[in-house]
Amino acid sequence: MKNLIRNVVFLVAVGGLTLSQATGQTLQIRTSRPRLTVPVGVYDVQRASNTLYYSVSGTITVNFSISGLPENAAYEITDINGTPMRSVVISGTNQLPFYLWIFATNVPQGIYDLVLQADGGSALASLNFILQSGIIWAGSNTFWSDPINWLGGFPGTGSDVIFCDLGGASNTVVVEGTTTNQVVTCLVSDDVEIGSLRFAQTNANTRFHIFEIAPEKKLTVTGTNGFWVLRDYINEYAGLWSATRPAIYFKGERASLIVSNPEAKFAYLVDGALNKPLLDLSGLDIFVADVDRMAIGDYSAYPNFWNFQNNGYGGVPRRWNCDFFLAKTNIIRANYKCSDYTNDSRLFAYMYLSSAASGATSPYGTNGLGIWNEIYADSICFVGANQQGYVAFNPALRITTNIMGGVTNVVTNTMYLKIRNVDGGRVSVFAVGDDGGATNAASSNIKAWIWLGGGVVDILADLMYLARDRSVLSSDPSFQAWMAIGDGVIDVNKLILGFQDRNPNHTNRGYCQGTLWVTNKAVLKVNECLILGYAANTNLNSNPNSTWGRLYVGGTAMVNRVEIPVETTPGVPNLSGSGQIYITNGGHLILTNTIANADKRLDRLEFSENGILTLHINGFGPFVYVTNLVTSGSGGVINVASVQNVGTYPVTIDLISYMNTVSPVLKLGRLPSGMVGTLLADQVSGMVRLTLNTNQPRMIKWVGNVNNYWDTMTTNWVRIDTGEPTRFIDGDFVVFDDTAVSQEVLLVENVIPGQSPDIAGITFSNNIKSYTFGWGWGQIVGTTRIAKYGAASVEWNVQSDAVLELYEGEFTGAGRVGSVTVNTGSRFAFNGQTGGVEIRGNALIDAMGSVVGGVVVDSGGVLTNFGTIDTGVQVITLRSNAILHNAGVIYVMTPWTVQATALVVNDGTIYQRGIGSSVGMSVYGTLSGTGVIATDGVQPNYARVTLQPGSTLRIGNRPGEIAKMTIGTRLDMLAGARVEFDVEPGVTNDVIDLQYIWDLGWVNFGANASLGATLVINNLGGTFTPGMELRLFSRGNNPNTPDNTIPAQPGVVPAPGPGLYWDIRDMVTNLVLRVGSGLPRLETVVQGGTNLVFTWPSQYRWWRLEMQTNSLAVGLSTNWVTVGGSWLTNYVTLPIERTPAAFYRLVYP
Repeated sequence: MKNLIRNVVFLVAVGGLTLSQATGQTLQIRTSRPRLTVPVGVYDVQRASNTLYYSVSGTITVNFSISGLPENAAYEITDINGTPMRSVVISGTNQLPFYLWIFATNVPQGIYDLVLQADGGSALASLNFILQSGIIWAGSNTFWSDPINWLGGFPGTGSDVIFCDLGGASNTVVVEGTTTNQVVTCLVSDDVEIGSLRFAQTNANTRFHIFEIAPEKKLTVTGTNGFWVLRDYINEYAGLWSATRPAIYFKGERASLIVSNPEAKFAYLVDGALNKPLLDLSGLDIFVADVDRMAIGDYSAYPNFWNFQNNGYGGVPRRWNCDFFLAKTNIIRANYKCSDYTNDSRLFAYMYLSSAASGATSPYGTNGLGIWNEIYADSICFVGANQQGYVAFNPALRITTNIMGGVTNVVTNTMYLKIRNVDGGRVSVFAVGDDGGATNAASSNIKAWIWLGGGVVDILADLMYLARDRSVLSSDPSFQAWMAIGDGVIDVNKLILGFQDRNPNHTNRGYCQGTLWVTNKAVLKVNECLILGYAANTNLNSNPNSTWGRLYVGGTAMVNRVEIPVETTPGVPNLSGSGQIYITNGGHLILTNTIANADKRLDRLEFSENGILTLHINGFGPFVYVTNLVTSGSGGVINVASVQNVGTYPVTIDLISYMNTVSPVLKLGRLPSGMVGTLLADQVSGMVRLTLNTNQPRMIKWVGNVNNYWDTMTTNWVRIDTGEPTRFIDGDFVVFDDTAVSQEVLLVENVIPGQSPDIAGITFSNNIKSYTFGWGWGQIVGTTRIAKYGAASVEWNVQSDAVLELYEGEFTGAGRVGSVTVNTGSRFAFNGQTGGVEIRGNALIDAMGSVVGGVVVDSGGVLTNFGTIDTGVQVITLRSNAILHNAGVIYVMTPWTVQATALVVNDGTIYQRGIGSSVGMSVYGTLSGTGVIATDGVQPNYARVTLQPGSTLRIGNRPGEIAKMTIGTRLDMLAGARVEFDVEPGVTNDVIDLQYIWDLGWVNFGANASLGATLVINNLGGTFTPGMELRLFSRGNNPNTPDNTIPAQPGVVPAPGPGLYWDIRDMVTNLVLRVGSGLPRLETVVQGGTNLVFTWPSQYRWWRLEMQTNSLAVGLSTNWVTVGGSWLTNYVTLPIERTPAAFYRLVYP
């Protein structure tokens, strides 16, 4: 035992000092090792190596001292030669190395705060150290219960236990024969209670500690010193990077780790974590914490942090990109309560990742939640200042297995997260992406991803916000937070998405963007107010207009009111940008009061796939103010839950005020009992209006026996319930079947058919008789539904915003309808105007026809366009096995995707528009044709075409057709994509033209420094000869300008002929493919007796060097592997293989 603890010398490296000012004299001290760790009862001399940096006027004497030493310890200061130096005379600006000697004589257990002071009279520097004396794991074997494994005595109740490098492992697995088992470095076989537990390993070969707790047993920590992962060193100063990153694992079936003391901290603090250290409890069944704070990568819990900053550490320690995986079941109580959550200095009871001044956004850390998680805290922040992080249910725990009666059972676990205050009530603050916690300047971005779609959430909070800034910034950071839930409930009083609330005048960027997805079975309840974009800053240099909030509702959101404040404080305008709400996939937004106001509108309210907005009407409205009211696919549905203060019926009420020029497609859904109504989008006034009545609607059928007029005066109808003749009254539900006298219908005035979620306003059930509707100065008003059944056709030449649902037969004409759904077995052939379309059957947009809105072609659907499609701000969605044939013009918002097995035949023109970050058109299926793909007001980079792995680009429409396709944008051909060219050698070939009017595209043949797509040369007849050139791409006289530093090169197949190869040296720069002759000669030279140097001619660059190693008995086989990076060069050096047989070859591609 004595031999193990003798001559323990601790080196404290102090250097790189910045200076604190005192009357022109400046001194500071820094150290890379602010903690000393010794076993209880040690007797030895400790030496700390230091450096003093100074800048003084004249000559001064500096006196060194240290305070806070325990009773059984002493110190000395010497120069680096060992000469005592309690004082030193300094002048000017320089640095002075020196040693601090600690003489430790049986120091009792404890944590001692030491202060090293350099006193120059007019200048003073003080640096804090910590000396910890505890019981240290020696790890002679793996048993906690064996006294030989401990230095300083055997741990008991109240003991401070420390795991350093002794007994650590270099890896997590041990291989025994053909079986791989997890290493266990410490086995806890009985219930154990200790005072505190700290992990401090630093060396690469001992950085793993793997705990196994026996079934039904507990490791309990009950002292005020709590649970820490905290090294003696500051990683960034000590150079402890990826090779030494600590990894700590706990495992044990039905076993528990308990940390229980309301004054203690659970702190995981490994800085400089570009290497992503790991604390993994996921192998453990139960974790219980009842502590003051959960500080996971939280600088504010780092001992003496601000003392270090006073000594010029510049925000170090920082960069807490640590991974923290919770146990299967977790009950966490963090008792800390901040006095003021409005100040920059706000701290959180549960914090995952926070750096004071600057941090790191890559790689991001992950907080993996267990199967069952309960967190009780006054405040919680997932991803704090200057950090990037990810919080999600641990997918590795979703499926577990157990063996019962010899049978293995596979269990799919329901993941659960419950968040409450310590008293079981509402959390005061639940934050995602908060830059608070310090009053100094922050300079790094925040990117927070909270993906809880894989489980059930139960969150109860007073205030919740996503993306918040602080008052003082440097550089140009931005703060972004994304959160998604798929099941359960978030119940908050106030929710802010995008919260730029500090310092109206700072000039650094600092915008805040918060995005929340509520999907599937999830419910969001906002009891008071949802704010979408709060920007207190009025200096446009800080981009307050880029501060925004966005809510996506695919589940249910119950919101009292939505605000985009006109002012943040009296006289300070809110300059936040595009607050947006998307109601998608049958999602349901239930609004109690209002959304925005006339002075500060919602930027965008979008309905798609029958998204539902339910309103509570109080007065005459409007209840929603929005700039862009957008509908796509099958459009949206408006429900009314209650009506009050509207006077007598019938009554017309303004619901939504909007400003865009494209008429929205909205259907009337549920109304209060006893009410009927019609919904109208009045494009002239920019208002969606609802007319309510208490008279019950009628069902009537067209006869046309008087004349062919559809008006409100002629008795061309019969009541379905009584059979008596009647005239049409606005709000009636009408049917056209095979019993009519007249099959030509002329609208001579505006009519408003009924609207209902259950019954179509206009129903066609015509199997024999075909109908023609003509325009006689009237139109169908409102967004009623048209349901078309029966094999006969309808020709529609009238104007309407009606929503068409086509189930059977054919629907033609040159009129106007709202959104269209074409179901399997039906055909839509239209020469008029439609809103968005969803195609499951067959649709044709004729030469004079147009679609204004989004396009969805479902699996098996076919859309042929000879007219014009303009998706506006929406996109085209092509699902698997869908076909889009464009022979007209398409204007499409990007990004959009051609899914695998989908086909786009473009013989017309596709103009792509987008935003600065758009990735354009991504092709996973097939793109063919002779048309043009160009930009629509954006740079070619943002309207790019990307051929993804597995995709095919085919020029022309028939095999053997020599044709041209024009792509006037950036064209990316990724590895695994296939581009086919028909070629008549020496005569002509297919061409991709990269120039279209003012657009000039370019080609990236793959990702950086890699093999790219495969070009397939289809020889239509003829012979390739050496030196022959193929110009498969046309860019005028302009060279190609790929984006990558080391551009990728394509593969070209098949070989041009016997003894010939494709010379691609000029493909990247000049887009010229040549035919070469001969095979490369692979030259090999032995270098230094240890390496083989392979070379081959430069024209064969992008050939790959392959190798295999085998026993002599096997010899040459098929197990070729590519030497990484060999396709980038023609010179490779490899170590000589010490196997009996090694083989090498060059191959292409």
